Amino acid sequence: MKLGKTMKHLRRSLFSVILVMALLIGSVANAAAFKDVNEGYWASKQIQEWNDKGLIKGYADGSFKPNGTVTRAEFMSFVNSGFGFTEEKEVSFSDVKKGAWYEGTVKKAVAAGYISGSQDGTIKPDLLITRQEVATIIVKLAKLTGNEAAAAVFKDEIPQWSKEAIGAVVEHEYMKGYANGTFGPSKSITRAEAIVVLDRVIKAVQPELWTIDKAGTHGPAEGKQIVEGNVSITAAGVTLQNVTIKGNLVIAGSVGEGDVFLKGVTVKGNTQINGGGENSIHLDDTILVNVTVNKKSGKIRIVVRGASSFESITLDSNVLLDLGNKVTVEKAIINAIANIIGEGAVNKAIINISGVTFDKAPKSVETAKDIQAPTIKPTTPIIIGGGGNDGGVVRDTTPPVLSNVSSVSVYIGGNVLATSNEAGSLYLVPAATDKTIAALNAALATGGSKVTAVANVSVRLSTLNFPAGQYVVYAVDAAGNISIASEAIKVEEIPAGSIPIATEKDLADIGEDSDSSLGGHYIQVADIDLGSFKEDGGWNPIGSEDPFTGVFNGNGFTISNLNIDREDSNKQGLFGFISDTSILINVALVGVKVIGQYNVGGLVGYNEGIIDNSYVTGNVSGQGAVGGLVGVNDGTIKKSYTNVVIEGSTSEGEEEDYYSFGGLVGDNYATIVDSYSIGNVSGHYSVGGLVGYNEGKVTTSHATGAVTGQNDYVGGLVGDNYGEITGSSATGAVAGQDSVGGLVGANGNEWSWGSISTSSATGAVTGLSNIGGLVGKNYGPINESHATGAVTGESVVGGLVGNNGNNGNNGNNGNKGIIDVSYATGAVTLSYTGDVIDEERYGAFGGLVGLNSGEITKSYATGIVVSQFFVGGLVGINFGGITDSSATVAVTGLGNIGGLVGWNGSNAFITNSFATGAVTGQFFVGGLAGHNEGEITDSSATGAVTGESAVGGLVGGNSGRITTSSATGVVTGNDYVGGLVGDNEGYIAFTYAKGNVTGKDYVGGLVGGNDGTIYKSYALNAVISSLGSNYGRITGENFESLSNNFANPDMIEQSGKTFGEKGLGTKDGEDISPTDSILIDPTQTIKDEYNDQAP
Repeated sequence: MKLGKTMKHLRRSLFSVILVMALLIGSVANAAAFKDVNEGYWASKQIQEWNDKGLIKGYADGSFKPNGTVTRAEFMSFVNSGFGFTEEKEVSFSDVKKGAWYEGTVKKAVAAGYISGSQDGTIKPDLLITRQEVATIIVKLAKLTGNEAAAAVFKDEIPQWSKEAIGAVVEHEYMKGYANGTFGPSKSITRAEAIVVLDRVIKAVQPELWTIDKAGTHGPAEGKQIVEGNVSITAAGVTLQNVTIKGNLVIAGSVGEGDVFLKGVTVKGNTQINGGGENSIHLDDTILVNVTVNKKSGKIRIVVRGASSFESITLDSNVLLDLGNKVTVEKAIINAIANIIGEGAVNKAIINISGVTFDKAPKSVETAKDIQAPTIKPTTPIIIGGGGNDGGVVRDTTPPVLSNVSSVSVYIGGNVLATSNEAGSLYLVPAATDKTIAALNAALATGGSKVTAVANVSVRLSTLNFPAGQYVVYAVDAAGNISIASEAIKVEEIPAGSIPIATEKDLADIGEDSDSSLGGHYIQVADIDLGSFKEDGGWNPIGSEDPFTGVFNGNGFTISNLNIDREDSNKQGLFGFISDTSILINVALVGVKVIGQYNVGGLVGYNEGIIDNSYVTGNVSGQGAVGGLVGVNDGTIKKSYTNVVIEGSTSEGEEEDYYSFGGLVGDNYATIVDSYSIGNVSGHYSVGGLVGYNEGKVTTSHATGAVTGQNDYVGGLVGDNYGEITGSSATGAVAGQDSVGGLVGANGNEWSWGSISTSSATGAVTGLSNIGGLVGKNYGPINESHATGAVTGESVVGGLVGNNGNNGNNGNNGNKGIIDVSYATGAVTLSYTGDVIDEERYGAFGGLVGLNSGEITKSYATGIVVSQFFVGGLVGINFGGITDSSATVAVTGLGNIGGLVGWNGSNAFITNSFATGAVTGQFFVGGLAGHNEGEITDSSATGAVTGESAVGGLVGGNSGRITTSSATGVVTGNDYVGGLVGDNEGYIAFTYAKGNVTGKDYVGGLVGGNDGTIYKSYALNAVISSLGSNYGRITGENFESLSNNFANPDMIEQSGKTFGEKGLGTKDGEDISPTDSILIDPTQTIKDEYNDQAP
C-alpha cells in the first residue's frame, strides 16, 4: 500500500509530532502558544505541543482560532506536517492551480495515498472538510477495518458510504460523538478538533520517541513517568529522573565528553551508551536489561550507584565501570579492554580480550580461546616485617579467578571440571563450608576433593564416595587467597534402574541386546578409550538403524579416540540418530576422528532430542550436514561446545552436493543456546563457524575459529541463515567467494528471511562479491548489531553488510533488508590490486553497506573505505532509504565517490544524515554523495572534498532533489566544482554552502555548473578561486533557473577582490543582509524557510 511505503520512507525530523511531549515535564512550562488558547482550554495541550514542534502556525494577531473551520487543503496540510509526508506525486485536478499555496500539499497527500479526487476530476481544496470525510482519511492513515455496527449507536442519520469509517474511528477512540448522542457526520470539523484527532492517531500508529536535546532535568520530581516508546539523549548536561521507558534508551555520541545522569530510571528495552567522557555517565537506582557501551573513540567512565542492576552489559569500547556495593550485574560480555572497579557483584563474566581487570572477582568467568583470564586487583597490600616498606615483603592478597566450571549436576562418582587463573589448588566441598583454608581442608575428610591447579588449565575433581548434596568449587592460590565460590553443583545418587557404562564393550553393547536397550538410562562411571575400534570402518554408531530413545549421562568422564571412517555412510557419530525423547548430558568426547557422507557429527549424526553440557574435540569431515557436535539438529543443544576441525569431503561429486558445514552443527532446524565452537571450519557451500545452515534459533552462542568456504554462503557464525540469531558473536577470520560475512554469509533470500539482533563479528572477512563485516547478503532485519573487522572484496562490499535487500525485485513480494541501530568500524578495501579498471566489477563499496535496496536507520560507519567506483562512507550504491545515519570515515576512489553514499538512485532517499570524512576521487565526488538521482533532505557534509570533475561539498553530480541540506568543507577540483554541488541538472532549494572552493573552470560558491533549478539557497563561502572565466558566487555557469539566492557580500574571488568590486551578475545572487538569521544559525534558517512555504 502506498501509504505504508511512504510512512516508512519518510521518517525524519519532521515527524516530531509523534515525540513524547513529556520533555516538557520537569522543566518550567512554556507560555501559552496563542492568546485565544488558555491553559484551561480542552485542546490546549495538543495545540501547545504541535506549536512547540513547528507543525502549526497561528494568525498575525497572535490567535489560533481553535473553533474556526478547516478546509480540505488545510486538513491535508495538518496531516502532512504531523506524519512527515514530503514525497510528492504529480496531479491533474482541475481545481488545483499551478502556484496555489496548496499545490504541494495536495501532491503530498495523493502520494501518501490517504486522499483522492472526485469523479469530476476535482479535489475541492477550498471546501470545508466534514467529520465523516475526516473519518475516512483516518481509516486509511491508521489502516483500520471498517465497523458499520459501531456507528449504529448514534441518533442522527449517517450516510451509508461513511458508516464503516465512522464506526472504525469511534471503536478505536480516535473520534467521539457529542453529548446529545449524535455524531454530526456532515458538520465541519474545527481547527482544535482536527489537531486533537490527528494527535491521537499519530501517537497510536507510530512508535513514540522522546528526544532530549537540551541540558537540564527531565522527568517528574516525584512519582513515575511512563514512556511507551524510545528515548534518545543527544545533549550533554542532561538529568533524566523517575522515568520508566518501555522501549529503548540511547545516550548518543553527540553527548561527547559531557555528563548524563540517570536517577530512578527503568528501561524495559535495550540501552545503548555511545557518548560520555572519562567521568561522565552516572546511574543511580537505575534498572537496565541489556546494555551496550560503544564509544567511537576515547575512554568512558560509567558510575553506577544505589540499587541499580543490569541483566547484561556488553563492553565494546575502553570503559571504566565503577560499581557501587549494592549494584548487581548478571552478565558482563567484555570485548574491549575494561577496568571494573568497586564492590558491585558481577555474577558472570565472558572475557573475549586480554587485559581486563576487576576489583572484585566475578562469581563465574568464561574466557575465549587464547585469552588471558582477567586480573583481580589487590585491595590493600599486606607488608610483613621491616617496620615499614624498607626491607618488608609485600604479600599477595589478590584472590584467583575461577572459571569454566563444567556442570551444575553430577552423579556420585562423576567428575567436575574447573579452571583457575593461578597455580595453586582447586577444592570441591559442601556448599555450607566456610571460606577459610582450615574449613576447606577439614571438608575433605567428610566429602570433598582437592587437586593441584595449573594456571589456566582445566582439571577434574572427583565426587567418588561423596554424600549426595550441594557442593561448590573454590580456587586457592599459592599465597592462600581464596576465590569466589562457583555456582552450586548438585551431587546426586545414581537412580535405581540406571545402567553403568564402565568399558568400551558396555558402550558398544547399547542397543545390541535386551539388557542394553536403545531406551535405557545409562550413566558413565569411568573414562573409556575407543581406540580399539578400527576395523570395518571403526565405531558403529549407537542408534544407526533405529534411533536411541533413552538417556546417556557422561557424568564428567571422557570417551576418547572415537574413530569412524565411512565416507559413503550417513548419520555417523558416537550416536547415529537420537529421538525426541532422548537426552545426552555431560558427555565428553576427546580426540575424535569421524568421516561420513551426510548427517555427520562427533557426538550425534541426527539429533531430535536434548544435548546438554557436552563437548567434542578432534576432527570431523563429510560431504553434507557436517558438524563438530551434531550433523543435523532438530532438537535442543545447550551449554555445549566443540574444539573440532571441520573439513568438507574431497570425494568426487557435483558441487551442489557439498553443503552445510559448521563447527558445532551442520544443519540446524531447532534450538542452540549458550554454546560455542573454537575450531577451524572449511567446506564448500553454507559454511559457518558454529552452524552451516540455520532455520532454527541460535541464542547467546559464539564461534572463534577461522572459516573458509570454497564457494558461497560463508559466515563466521552461520553460513546460510533463515532463522533467528540473538545475542551471538563470531571472532574468527572468514574467507569465501560470494555471500561472505563475519557473522552470517547470507541472511535469508527474496522469498524467506532470517533475523539478527544484538550480535557482532570482529574477524577479518575476505571474498569476491557480496562481502560484509557482519553479513554478506541480507534480506531480513538486523537490529543493534555491529562488525569491527576489516573487509576486503571485489564488488558489493560493506563494513556491516555487502548487499542489503532487494526492494521488492521479486515482483512486489520480495523481502527487504532492514538495518537499524547498527554500526561498522572496520576498513573496507578493494582486494584487486592490478591496473585494470572495471566499473562493473570493482564497485559498490560502503563503510556500512555496499549495495542498499532496503532500509538503513540510526546506523553509522567509522572505518576507511577505498575502492574504484561507487564508493561511500556508509553505502556504495543506494536504491533504498537512509535515515538518521552517518559516516565519519575517509573515502577514496575514482568515480561516484561520496562521504556517505557513492550513488543515490532515482527512487532512493537520504534524510537527516551526515558525513564528516575527507573524500577523494576523480569524477562525481561529493562530501555526502558522489551522484544523486533521488532525494536528499535535512542532511549535511563537513569533510574536505578533492576531485577533478563534478566535485561538490555535498554532491558531485545532481539530477535529483536536494532540500534543507548543507556543506561546510573545503572543495578542490578542476571543472564543475561547487561548495554544495559540482554539476546540477536537478532541483536544489533551501540549502547553503560554507567551505572555500578552488577549481579551474565552472566554479561556484554553491554549484559549479547549473542546468537545473537553484532556489532560495545561500553561498556563505569566504573565497572562490577559479583559473577560468566561468565562476560565480552562486554558480560558475547557469543554463536554467536561478531565483531568490543569496551570497556572502564579502566573498573574495581569485584576484583578492570581493565579487561586489568585480561586479555582480545573475549567477552571483543577491547580497545577504548583515542582520540575516542565515549568518547566525544557517541550518535552522533554511528549515524555517522551507516550512514557511505552506500554512
